[in-house]
Amino acid sequence: MPLSFWLIAVRLMCRPGKARTSVYRTIAAPGSAGVTLWAALHLLNVGQARAVLLFAVFALIALLA
Repeated sequence: MPLSFWLIAVRLMCRPGKARTSVYRTIAAPGSAGVTLWAALHLLNVGQARAVLLFAVFALIALLA
Protein backbone atom coordinates (compact mmCIF):
# COMPACT_ATOMS: atom_id res chain seq x y z
CA MET A 1 0.00 0.00 0.00
CA PRO A 2 2.75 2.55 0.66
CA LEU A 3 4.06 2.05 -2.87
CA SER A 4 0.62 2.59 -4.41
CA PHE A 5 0.06 5.74 -2.34
CA TRP A 6 3.51 7.01 -3.32
CA LEU A 7 2.77 6.45 -7.02
CA ILE A 8 -0.51 8.31 -6.75
CA ALA A 9 1.16 11.15 -4.83
CA VAL A 10 3.90 11.43 -7.46
CA ARG A 11 1.25 11.72 -10.14
CA LEU A 12 -0.53 14.47 -8.24
CA MET A 13 2.65 16.44 -7.49
CA CYS A 14 4.51 16.21 -10.82
CA ARG A 15 3.31 17.24 -14.24
CA PRO A 16 3.86 14.59 -16.92
CA GLY A 17 5.41 17.01 -19.42
CA LYS A 18 7.97 18.56 -17.11
CA ALA A 19 8.85 15.56 -14.97
CA ARG A 20 10.94 13.43 -17.32
CA THR A 21 13.65 13.22 -14.70
CA SER A 22 11.51 11.62 -12.00
CA VAL A 23 9.47 8.42 -11.86
CA TYR A 24 8.05 9.15 -15.31
CA ARG A 25 11.25 7.75 -16.84
CA THR A 26 10.40 4.25 -15.58
CA ILE A 27 6.60 4.33 -15.36
CA ALA A 28 4.61 6.11 -18.05
CA ALA A 29 1.49 6.52 -15.92
CA PRO A 30 2.30 6.31 -12.20
CA GLY A 31 -1.21 7.30 -11.14
CA SER A 32 -2.77 4.43 -13.07
CA ALA A 33 -0.12 2.05 -11.79
CA GLY A 34 -0.82 3.15 -8.22
CA VAL A 35 -4.58 2.71 -8.56
CA THR A 36 -4.08 -0.70 -10.21
CA LEU A 37 -1.80 -1.84 -7.40
CA TRP A 38 -4.20 -0.46 -4.78
CA ALA A 39 -7.19 -2.24 -6.33
CA ALA A 40 -5.27 -5.51 -6.77
CA LEU A 41 -4.17 -5.54 -3.14
CA HIS A 42 -7.74 -4.93 -2.02
CA LEU A 43 -9.01 -7.69 -4.31
CA LEU A 44 -6.71 -10.12 -2.56
CA ASN A 45 -8.06 -9.08 0.83
CA VAL A 46 -11.84 -8.84 0.42
CA GLY A 47 -14.39 -11.59 0.09
CA GLN A 48 -17.70 -9.84 -0.37
CA ALA A 49 -19.16 -9.83 -3.86
CA ARG A 50 -19.86 -6.08 -3.86
CA ALA A 51 -16.34 -5.21 -2.80
CA VAL A 52 -14.81 -7.57 -5.35
CA LEU A 53 -16.90 -5.97 -8.09
CA LEU A 54 -15.96 -2.46 -6.94
CA PHE A 55 -12.22 -3.09 -6.83
CA ALA A 56 -12.29 -5.10 -10.07
CA VAL A 57 -13.90 -2.12 -11.82
CA PHE A 58 -11.28 0.23 -10.32
CA ALA A 59 -8.50 -2.06 -11.56
CA LEU A 60 -10.04 -2.36 -15.01
CA ILE A 61 -10.42 1.39 -15.41
CA ALA A 62 -6.85 1.97 -14.25
CA LEU A 63 -5.51 -0.68 -16.63
CA LEU A 64 -7.38 0.84 -19.57
CA ALA A 65 -6.18 4.36 -18.73
